[in-house]
Amino acid sequence: MNDRTKGILIFGGIVLLFLAIGILAFLATGPMGIEERFTRATSQGSDSSSEEEGVGMFGFGIEGSVIGYVIMLIILAAAAIFLTRRSRKL
Repeated sequence: MNDRTKGILIFGGIVLLFLAIGILAFLATGPMGIEERFTRATSQGSDSSSEEEGVGMFGFGIEGSVIGYVIMLIILAAAAIFLTRRSRKL
């Protein structure tokens, strides 16, 4: 078994591990968001919220600063490109 095959197997194992963790987390918490869980746990407020939930692209809404998410995406993409180029030189 060569190094490339070992690397692909390790990567696949990591992907499956995180997929399993994500599924277990979803089964434990359900589709409820963190605000809803907090409100239900502390019995604050009512079910009818005055805030409208915006639905963004592909049915997902982004909470917080969109610029922060874009910056993190750029940093992660740059790191991936750097590490890919570095690994090819080895």
